[in-house]
Amino acid sequence: MKTYEIPLNSFAEEFNVEIQGVNYLLRTKWNEPLQAWTLDIGRSENEWLIRNLALVAGENLLQQYEHLKLGFGLIVVTDGDENADPTETNLGTDSHLIVVTND
Repeated sequence: MKTYEIPLNSFAEEFNVEIQGVNYLLRTKWNEPLQAWTLDIGRSENEWLIRNLALVAGENLLQQYEHLKLGFGLIVVTDGDENADPTETNLGTDSHLIVVTND
């Protein structure tokens, strides 16, 4: 198993990232009513695979999407308390998005 961090910032952003040789478009944004960061994962602006996935700590965020056969998992950990969800201001500094692969 391999793990690595996808660098994030505590502001809404959209960027491309390669995971296991596949290019994905990621978009993060703060959801005010939920008081949580959310993540969209797509192949392009016109082909979103997952929308509004809450970034919560403690489990594989993609477990409910196994049918998509992405071949990796995503977990969120926070420095000092790996079960704490990211806050509006600590995403990318104290809270981290980690890719987990079976390589």
